[in-house]
Amino acid sequence: MRSNELQSEIPSVIGQVRELTELNLAYNGFNGTILSWLWRLTKLEHLDLSQNALNGELGKLHFWRLIRLKHLDLSENPMSGELRELHFAKLRQLKYSHIECQSLMGSTLSTPTYWNGIPDSIPDWLDKICSGIKFLDLSYNNMNGTPMELSRNSGFRYRRIHLESNKFDGPLNMFPTFTAELHLKSNSMKGPIPHPETNMTLDTLRMLQLSKNHLNGTIPDFLCNIHALLSNNQLCGKIPSCIDKLRFLGVLNLANNSLSGRIPTSLGHSDFLQSLHLNRNNLTGELPASLETFQKLEVLKLENNNLTGHIPQCVTNFTAMTLTQLDSESGLDLSGNHLSGRIPENIGNLKQLQSLDPSKNELSGSISQNIGQPSIYMGNSGPCGKPLENSCPESDGKSYAGECGDQEGGKEPDFYWFYAGFAVGLLGFFSVLYFNNSWRYAFLRFLENLFNKSMGRNCTAKRELGLPRPPPPAAAVAGSMEDETQSANGCSTTTLKTSDHLRHVESMSTLPSGAGPISRLNAVILGESLASEEDHLVFPSEAFSMQAHVPSPQKYLETYARSIEDPAGFWSEMASGFFWKERWGPQVYAENLDIRKGKINIEWFKGGITNLCYNCLDRIIESGDGDKIAIFWEGNEPGFDGTLTYKQLLARVCQLANWLKDVGVRKGDAVVIYLPMLMELPISMLACSRIGAVHSVVFAGFSAESLAQRIMDCKPKVVITCNAVRRGSKIIYLKDIVDAALAESARNGNPLDVCLTYENESAMKRESTKWQEGRDIWWQDVVPKHPTTCAVEWVDAEDPLFLLYTSGSTGKPKGVLHTTGGYMVYTATTFKYAFDYKPSDVYWCTADCGWITGHSYVTYGPLLNGATAVVFEGAPNYPDAGRCWDIVDKFKVSIFYTAPTLVRSLMREGDQYVTRYSRKSLRVLGSVGEPINPSAWRWYFNVVGESRCPISDTWWQTETGGFMITPLPGAWPQKPGSATFPFFGVQPVIVDEKGAEIEGECSGYLCVKSSWPSAFRTLYGDHERYEATYFSAFPGYYFTGDGCTRDKDGYYWLTGRVDDVINVSGHRIGTAEVESALVSHPQCAEAAVVGVEHEVKGQGIYAFVTLVESVLYSEDLRRSLILTVRNQIGAFAAPDKIHWAPGLPKTRSGKIMRRILRKIASRQLDELGDTSTLADPSVVDELIKLVDC
Repeated sequence: MRSNELQSEIPSVIGQVRELTELNLAYNGFNGTILSWLWRLTKLEHLDLSQNALNGELGKLHFWRLIRLKHLDLSENPMSGELRELHFAKLRQLKYSHIECQSLMGSTLSTPTYWNGIPDSIPDWLDKICSGIKFLDLSYNNMNGTPMELSRNSGFRYRRIHLESNKFDGPLNMFPTFTAELHLKSNSMKGPIPHPETNMTLDTLRMLQLSKNHLNGTIPDFLCNIHALLSNNQLCGKIPSCIDKLRFLGVLNLANNSLSGRIPTSLGHSDFLQSLHLNRNNLTGELPASLETFQKLEVLKLENNNLTGHIPQCVTNFTAMTLTQLDSESGLDLSGNHLSGRIPENIGNLKQLQSLDPSKNELSGSISQNIGQPSIYMGNSGPCGKPLENSCPESDGKSYAGECGDQEGGKEPDFYWFYAGFAVGLLGFFSVLYFNNSWRYAFLRFLENLFNKSMGRNCTAKRELGLPRPPPPAAAVAGSMEDETQSANGCSTTTLKTSDHLRHVESMSTLPSGAGPISRLNAVILGESLASEEDHLVFPSEAFSMQAHVPSPQKYLETYARSIEDPAGFWSEMASGFFWKERWGPQVYAENLDIRKGKINIEWFKGGITNLCYNCLDRIIESGDGDKIAIFWEGNEPGFDGTLTYKQLLARVCQLANWLKDVGVRKGDAVVIYLPMLMELPISMLACSRIGAVHSVVFAGFSAESLAQRIMDCKPKVVITCNAVRRGSKIIYLKDIVDAALAESARNGNPLDVCLTYENESAMKRESTKWQEGRDIWWQDVVPKHPTTCAVEWVDAEDPLFLLYTSGSTGKPKGVLHTTGGYMVYTATTFKYAFDYKPSDVYWCTADCGWITGHSYVTYGPLLNGATAVVFEGAPNYPDAGRCWDIVDKFKVSIFYTAPTLVRSLMREGDQYVTRYSRKSLRVLGSVGEPINPSAWRWYFNVVGESRCPISDTWWQTETGGFMITPLPGAWPQKPGSATFPFFGVQPVIVDEKGAEIEGECSGYLCVKSSWPSAFRTLYGDHERYEATYFSAFPGYYFTGDGCTRDKDGYYWLTGRVDDVINVSGHRIGTAEVESALVSHPQCAEAAVVGVEHEVKGQGIYAFVTLVESVLYSEDLRRSLILTVRNQIGAFAAPDKIHWAPGLPKTRSGKIMRRILRKIASRQLDELGDTSTLADPSVVDELIKLVDC
């Protein structure tokens, strides 16, 4: 509601919009006191109340819950008070100008606000509330003393500091250790520029502006590694030879000093240098011929030195002077030297040259007739001609167009503007006395611009646009500075031990930060080196290979080559095995994976009309398998089971589909499914797909808040749930969770009218279930009354099929959107070949349908192949650790697919729970969710599979929809821990940090080039995030986020995530999600989460927590923090260990060194590596002391 004419007090009803993330009421006429209800908007990130008439006193009460606030603008309100007791961990911009602060602070942070008259120092509370701010601008005030007082306070994390035009004096004795850009122009700094060995290493400093001071001494060598402006000082000595290191130098300004010696022959060998100012020094010698390397040079200022020799021909090759029209600075000034010889004839190439001054030299010859129209031309006694259609005048004047008018001998002021400004100034003076702060501020800014115009200083745009950008790696380093804060506390006397299951070894220790060729396999999984596995081959039996779909490496290579060379033909053949109401057009697929070429787009079989439910059920029944068992269901309690044939399953699906249509669900509408592993879960998924609705299954272990987030994002017509479920000996009351989620959704403007609830009598009777009349409906009361036939809603292959939310490194869940046709073809094909599926097989995947594995390989993949699948409600260790093998024998399971977490868990229980069951039906085993460590692989193969069942160790993702890298049973010998080779049609590549593909044995980042049919198409409602997350890091490729190693035989070894995502029991959890939940606790000031090896779950969650001031760590607080995470995300995301941290190890830029935290969590204390870049290395020692505190 910005910039309206709204008046009176801000309505308090806004405080009820709890999901509000941005509130902008600026430039209105609101009055009254500051909002007392503001603290309720806990998700607020952007708040702008500037330019109103709000009054009253600011205090902690207004903002204490706004922990997510990133932008706060309270400027120009008649408020008073200060923010002394607040802490905004994520704040990036704070505008606090023209407020009657109790302190002396009255300036704008993050954008320049001048003439606020700060008389002395920065207020002491600034570092506490603004520790995340990146840009501090206090220019044009009256501050004095030494500006380096900032570096004494560890709370400051500014990347850019502008303190220009103040009254700072004294020596420049040290630099802030955290800053990338420091501007101290136009102060009174004196003394030499300090060398870094006297104070620090300049890891982050990229820009240093020290012009117009009183500095003296020589130029230190270290300044050759940064962009420095040092004009108008008293520096002496030679230009450092190390200047040739400046490969990306854009501007070099050393004018108006006392430098001597020759101009270095190499000034960076740069293709980027645009402005070179060496005028008014004591430089000698000839102009170096190496100037010809500067093809983009626009300004060359060498006047008033003692240069000799000829003007080199290369001066005429400055193409930027030819092609670029900039302001009046674009020119060539060689005046006031001792140059001789002729002016190069082809200087006329400089068509757009605006300033040429070769005066006061000893030149001869004439000026080219072809020279352009230079605005300033100073003649010589020798050369003459008609560059301006008249004789060459001779003049003693000079034009010293320095750095945007910064130099004392700069461009003459435009007095027309000066006098005009004087007249306007008189009018403005009286207006300022009469009008309010808003007018006063605007007028002062106008005067500033007018002053710059009149004094020739209007070149900000050129400086911003003209400087070259550093190469991507450097930009990434500068751009990835995360701003954090830290507190210190005492340690409680309570001793807390680490979870017994955490393994103190590095998680995936060989991340591909040094991507490139390797001489040997050096990856690690769960502390087990894979080097010894590289040559360990496990061959399939001859009998198995003979009956396999892909019986040999030769057959695989032939099929794979065809799928890559002719993907359209290959996948068309695969798709022909399914029913299509209408066949797709001549173009089988279209793709753009290169963000540089436009919007990312993937399409397969577009124009083809089909239905997934029809292909899963009707097609199978029509083929004569209607009486075949589709689902064996096993309940939580042994002996509590059921079956559904394909015909029975279709009838149940149609009944629910008809009910959904009756309550208004139509094609494209969303339906949220929050069910445990009952048969009703796949029934609900199939019913949605039958009528073209988009289902979003939410794992029934997520909290009410997580469920509410997903409901509010996809806005479903219906939620399907059950009242409760037993898992092992525990009862989980799902309906209560749904009720809380729906209430939260309604409070945020997303009410939902229909909640279909299945009565799960084994866990809870309906009489005990909380109920809301008019919204809640019992499944058993309505669904069975509907017809058992339902017409199919035919959909396009690119119509959406389902949404599945997955964790991201930024904390917000991502709604992965899969479409119908390509997903159907790919999941069915991968299921058939990766498990070597035969019609006689009974298949069991232990995954929950709340995850992608349950979608692709519990429901759709098996049913599309007409398979018989087991659906299991209970826990694999209830009533004992033999439950899985009891089910295998009971249903004669032949294909068993599970996660390494379960394998390790059962392995810990001992072989006796496995060997007491027959397991003779097993012929193929599978692994999913995370890399499997070799010892678990061998136990799985030798004990469970009795050394006769090949293991399909599959790698894929929620985003890929189906297997990407997987062994094909019978085709290849296997290596324990390796995912082996890519599936048909998949082109994995390993790239280095620059995105270059690496061949042969190597380690790097796993990407995929070219699309595959089941690739997800977007992130629901956020295509920009889709492109930024998956296609921006390495343009032209899909970036998986995983590290990967390829050995000498071409086998792929997945080494884990390279982003901030932890894989817990095969479930991806973003560290930002857990950190956000922890920080929401009122006693937690800061948190950092890393993954650490867990003997059962693969990875556990290890949280370093900094508490707010004066709070002591205790066992009760630990439990409270864990409970907070459980409530906000779910039990599966609860930290395994909380490590109290008086501070976190951070670089001088404020970035948390998670590498060090991982080493501490892993107890690899002798492998911490270099800690010299930390702002406070002593923090590491404190953390080590408190490993069990």
